[in-house]
Amino acid sequence: MKRLLPFTLATLLVAPPASADSVGKILATIDGAPVTTWEVKQFMVERSRGAEIPPDVRPDSPQVLDAFITEKLIQKEISDQGIVVTDADVDRYVEGIRVQNKLTLERLKAAVEAQGMTWDGYRAQVREEMQKAQLINKEIRGKVNVTPEEIRRYYEAHKSEFAPQGTQVHVRHLALPLPRAASDDEVDASVAKAKALRDQIDDVDDFAKVAKDETGDEEGGDLGYLDPNSMQEDLGDAVKKLEPGEVSEPIVSGGAVHLVMVEEIKEGSDEPVDQYSEEIKQKLYNEAIESRYERWLKEDLRLRHYVDIRP
Repeated sequence: MKRLLPFTLATLLVAPPASADSVGKILATIDGAPVTTWEVKQFMVERSRGAEIPPDVRPDSPQVLDAFITEKLIQKEISDQGIVVTDADVDRYVEGIRVQNKLTLERLKAAVEAQGMTWDGYRAQVREEMQKAQLINKEIRGKVNVTPEEIRRYYEAHKSEFAPQGTQVHVRHLALPLPRAASDDEVDASVAKAKALRDQIDDVDDFAKVAKDETGDEEGGDLGYLDPNSMQEDLGDAVKKLEPGEVSEPIVSGGAVHLVMVEEIKEGSDEPVDQYSEEIKQKLYNEAIESRYERWLKEDLRLRHYVDIRP
């Protein structure tokens, strides 16, 4: 369950009372309807609960005003397109949240109220987010498509990232543990030490000796034959780039500085792009959705409405 930050009234309690003119000042119009300082300030209060807008930002700042206008335009689209989320829809969503977090309904309500929200307010927020999701699905997801040709082009351009199925790599590994909460200087010192050790290694026997001397590993850091995709991501990526007999540059990952060496590669059969098509399709689809959503917010949505921002 997404945690909402507690809302504090401290800034409002110490602020001097605003004049009627400043509260009612028109900052912009949306399809002819005025946007006042008071409305934007109320919007800020709501958004500050989730830390979406810093509390010290002025209501008439371009950042807040733009966010308010975007929100209003989205709500107009929801209304114009007749998007409806029923109480039953909200009930099902909330029940999913309750089950996912392994909470009783009473504990879920208590958690919501502990964050400064009423239960009705929480349900209203859920309804609003579900409406937005339906709008985005209608406006964006249905218009994004990833073709087989795009998948193949990506595969060909990034082929080195995809180890052929069945490829097995004989790997040796050496790790220099870092202190807990290591400082930059401590990390730099360990990296420097790893580089010095790397300079001592010309072949497999050298790596085995260095690994044994540094870690006491009688196997000389021998991990045997592995699929690089099954390894820790940073180490697997490094292994994929090495030829037999090569040692990686120091890799800082998981609380240690690592060196890996490829002793031998047993190539598998080079599978067609279909082996990775779903993985690539999902990646390209997510990127396209994000790009299309940004364009929809900044361009398409604004073109459907008349927005006039006052100087």
